[in-house]
Amino acid sequence: MTDLETAIMNTFNGNAALLAAATGGMHNTESPSNADYPRIVFNIVAGIKSNTFSHEYENISVDFRIYTQSNSSVSLNNLFALLISLYDDLRMTVNNYTTVEMRRTVYNKTKDETDESVWIYLVSYKVVLEKT
Repeated sequence: MTDLETAIMNTFNGNAALLAAATGGMHNTESPSNADYPRIVFNIVAGIKSNTFSHEYENISVDFRIYTQSNSSVSLNNLFALLISLYDDLRMTVNNYTTVEMRRTVYNKTKDETDESVWIYLVSYKVVLEKT
């Protein structure tokens, strides 16, 4: 859903604190291999359309992955705090939709399997949009 992806990026770009902390930027689906750390990658994992008698909804799962290196100047936990303070319960502007809910559902911290100096914080959200 391109409009949701645009809304996620616009929200990030409009937040000075997270924008300054994630010096490698935010990327949709994957980041360039030469992107600086720390960086954030988001991805729409799944979406399901549902209808009631008078309403049409999109139920979407969105994952954010925060990547830092052990020598990053901004801690993984700090980036996590900035990300959730921005996206938890956010009412985004998405073309032709009203945000009903943006709820954090899962989060966990791991090391990258291919590079032990890289930490990853996975943060998942359930997004419910109602067609206007």
